[in-house]
Amino acid sequence: SVSTALTSYADPDWAPTGWAELARTARTTLGAAAAGSGLQLAWARTYAAAARSDEDLAVLRGWLDGVNVPDGLAIDTGMRWTLLQALVANGAAGIEEIEAELARDRTASGEREAAYARALIPTPENKAAVWRELTSPEAPPNWRSRALLQGFQHPAQVDLTAPYVAKFFE
Repeated sequence: SVSTALTSYADPDWAPTGWAELARTARTTLGAAAAGSGLQLAWARTYAAAARSDEDLAVLRGWLDGVNVPDGLAIDTGMRWTLLQALVANGAAGIEEIEAELARDRTASGEREAAYARALIPTPENKAAVWRELTSPEAPPNWRSRALLQGFQHPAQVDLTAPYVAKFFE
């Protein structure tokens, strides 16, 4: 995928340019997609995953708040979590918003999405807490382990989790 290429293979000095180009392309293409189509939804998700700039994050915040949502793009429960997680991963939302979203979605899926979102909080303290939970002798349930693993290592947080590479191989 493009995300893997940008995270694993692109020159780290160029990767921010790649993310910006992917976000621009995704936003442009979703704007040209048929309203309510699967293509529109796919490009909206790609845009959320690629968003890094203040401008792009403001667009995502707007969609989450129901502002300037592209015609036909449903901001349903799944899309709300996608948008919020993109904001959290980039430091543009935090625990209060996660807990408020979980209050709206008190389901097993909501619990998984909230665990993932909490693991995305981009602070050294949070990553250390997630690491401790993942590596403790008392392993969390599979659903929680998966959410924590996904949220621990996010493409926008490579520098934040770099110290854990050596720990992983230990």
